[in-house]
Amino acid sequence: MIGKWHCGHLPWFSPTRVGWDEFFGNFGGAIDYFSKVDLEGRYDLYEGEVEHQDLRYYTEILTEKAALFVRQRRSDPWMLNLNFTTPHWPWEGPGDKTVSSIGCGGVWSSAAPTGARPGTPRQDAANS
Repeated sequence: MIGKWHCGHLPWFSPTRVGWDEFFGNFGGAIDYFSKVDLEGRYDLYEGEVEHQDLRYYTEILTEKAALFVRQRRSDPWMLNLNFTTPHWPWEGPGDKTVSSIGCGGVWSSAAPTGARPGTPRQDAANS
């Protein structure tokens, strides 16, 4: 499995604990595409259950990992579950590193007092 897991966090939950042979991705629902920091301010990029450092654009990393997986020769049938976070906030493109450098922790934590995150109707209405 490659990409967003979003079914619980370590140490109790992991794709490799429920049947996937391999995992590369994030455990939470949303991470910054460059820093890989989640909504709680934690780094969230793993290979298996080991933290993996890579500050390149996340969508490109997942695509690269998936292409490598597909190219491997296997004697048994296989399945690839590739879950991009691209349709979800934060909406950062490959050229938006400046947005990331502002600090997603600062951007996300600024929404904490209202209980809403940027990109939600409640937060967007508060900012208009």
